[in-house]
Amino acid sequence: MDRLTKEVKEYAKKCGADLVGIAPVERFKNAPARMSPKDLLPSAKSVIVVGIHHLDASVELGGEPSPHDTGPYDIQCTAMNPKLDDIAFLLGRFLEEKGYITLPIPVTNIWRYKGYKDLKVDFAPDLAHRYAAVAAGLGEIGWSGLFLSPQFGPRQRINSIITEAELTPDPIYSGKPLCDKCMECVKHCPTDAFRKEVKRINKIEIGGKIFKFPDTNKWRCAWAENFALSLDLKIPEKVDEKVILHTMEKYGRRGGEAGSCLKYCMVPERRYYDNKYTSAPHRRKEKLNVSAREIVNKIKEIAKENSIDLLAIGNKSDFKSHPLVHPEFHLPDAESIICLGIKEANEENPDFKGAILRRLNYVEFEIGHYLDIIGYSVITRTEIADDLVARQLGVYEGDFCFTTVLINAKLPEIAWKVKKEKRAKIEKEDLRRFSKKRGADLVGFFSQKRFEEFKNNILKTKLLSQKENFYI
Repeated sequence: MDRLTKEVKEYAKKCGADLVGIAPVERFKNAPARMSPKDLLPSAKSVIVVGIHHLDASVELGGEPSPHDTGPYDIQCTAMNPKLDDIAFLLGRFLEEKGYITLPIPVTNIWRYKGYKDLKVDFAPDLAHRYAAVAAGLGEIGWSGLFLSPQFGPRQRINSIITEAELTPDPIYSGKPLCDKCMECVKHCPTDAFRKEVKRINKIEIGGKIFKFPDTNKWRCAWAENFALSLDLKIPEKVDEKVILHTMEKYGRRGGEAGSCLKYCMVPERRYYDNKYTSAPHRRKEKLNVSAREIVNKIKEIAKENSIDLLAIGNKSDFKSHPLVHPEFHLPDAESIICLGIKEANEENPDFKGAILRRLNYVEFEIGHYLDIIGYSVITRTEIADDLVARQLGVYEGDFCFTTVLINAKLPEIAWKVKKEKRAKIEKEDLRRFSKKRGADLVGFFSQKRFEEFKNNILKTKLLSQKENFYI
């Protein structure tokens, strides 16, 4: 059991998890019906909980000037959630290959806004990841109701994997209290959800510890975050499903929000302020002794692994007189600008463009995450004009998609482009190995002639349109 637990944790870290904890299913004894590990997997014995750190600057600087202006905070949707789901899937497959039935739970999994049959909980997930993280010994629940870790405060996304493998559980967290009831979450809540329509004070017991926090009206809390209603509207004293639907019909939807309860929260041991930088608390972190050259080499390594075709690093002084690009608008202490590009190989296929953008989302997070973990401020997904950044750094090409990462480290200026080798014959086995290395279980091939025959047969059914569904 100890050996398997070690293997699971090492594999989770290899896949990219910053936090990994193990909880026995017995710690979920108070979970509501349909929301406990055994309700979801009757043979369950353990729950693995993994977490990825949310880039500090994206939390501190996102949601400005309005919580609706999510900006860099969106990295959680574009990269962090998919990455966590990937980790959960890979861990599930890892354990199933060893003979254990395993059930990964989606990272964002609120499916039921109202109770269902014997489930008497509104806004119910399949499994509450925040409670699972506590049960796995990774931290505590704060007054905000958010999960807090000693390393990152509330700044992580979490996922859970239920398995019938009997793994060695981690002890319940017993360090310094992670919430000192500073009440910044209450002060900054745009819907006043911690003071209005609070039903009672929750008392949740997990692993022998009691956590207390307000039982808020989730319809009020979800006003903008889930239902995208404007926070500039006057929010009624009573908010329920009917109010939400009427407001949506009358005013339409404005957009989601960056969570203020997350933004203004930080555990006491790591909390400090710099109001010239942001109104939110900073997270105190240790800057590791890594040279600028080592950082650049790591960035290049990440870029190569993620099929990036072009990488350039410039200095903030390169943009000093630029009329339209101001790095300091997006990261006040920006020193270097990283430009990443992928060539658009097939402009006729919109799905291919989407794949490129997803890849850029992943790689900008991977680079940002690496830089954040070693102690720097870094931000992605800003409103900066990526094409103009590429032009200013002298690497712009019209058939490329670009993205930009800003960092407060002074890095050497470089312009690096993947060298294209002469076109050689590609063997099927090379492609098979390439695909399996990246996670494929099955790999097959077909000729264009066979595809043409298939396409023509499908088109005869008149169920599909050639223009919309076939790219040749």
